[in-house]
Amino acid sequence: MPNCNDLGRLSALKGKTIVDIREITQKELNDNDWQRNGFGAILVLDDKTEIWAMSDEEGNGIGTMIYDSGPGRTQAYVVPDGG
Repeated sequence: MPNCNDLGRLSALKGKTIVDIREITQKELNDNDWQRNGFGAILVLDDKTEIWAMSDEEGNGIGTMIYDSGPGRTQAYVVPDGG
């Protein structure tokens, strides 16, 4: 997996729209030799690009996403319904 340590490379995401949020599948876990140690949210964009949270830059496991709507507002972990 290429290293994306340059924010300029992420500019390809500008203007794209999130069209779905889904949970990582067991097949995707198996394909990456990962254990289920969290929810594993995947953001799906309008051009089918997927954004996955990983535990580190080497892809050693699924990670946790958070969202923050700004100072004094909502901050939360992305977890499944009821989580």
